Amino acid sequence: PAAMVSPEDVPDDMRLLVFRRVVLDYFVDYLSTEASAMFLQMTHEKYADALGEFFGNVIPVVYTDDIQYMFGNGYFVWTDGLEEIFSARFGYGIRENLSALVENLPSSAKVRHDFRCLVTDLLNVNFVRPMAKWSKEHNMIFTGHLCCDEGPLTSMIRSFGDPSAFYMEEDIPGVDDYLTGNQD
Repeated sequence: PAAMVSPEDVPDDMRLLVFRRVVLDYFVDYLSTEASAMFLQMTHEKYADALGEFFGNVIPVVYTDDIQYMFGNGYFVWTDGLEEIFSARFGYGIRENLSALVENLPSSAKVRHDFRCLVTDLLNVNFVRPMAKWSKEHNMIFTGHLCCDEGPLTSMIRSFGDPSAFYMEEDIPGVDDYLTGNQD
């Protein structure tokens, strides 16, 4: 649990960096296996019930559009269990290193790299891969693209990490406007 600090206890010459978890109900937790299963149930399975007989012939492709896990400056993707997964994978805690994600500290390069690698992996393993698997099981080609994949590179990294990890999950990488700078 985080220590509670009263504003009166902070000296005038000291800066305080505060993190808080905000759940935005209009964004999907793309890092969660539960969200992935619910998404497939609410979308893909409904299509299969209504149109499954056409899968693999009249309807050959599943196209996913505008996946992203981060947005805006000052926001970081988070999911239940992320702290435990991070600690198990990298051998140190993310909570006590959150400041390295926003401040330039000696540990920042490593913490940022590890954090981005983890959330990119969670996106692909927990959300994208189940869609690819579902598509294959239904004799469909899996393709699509990411939100902000037109660039610039900084937006891409903030939105989904490494695009190649996403595209490698697809049968046909959906790179319609990849790095074009086209915002429309």
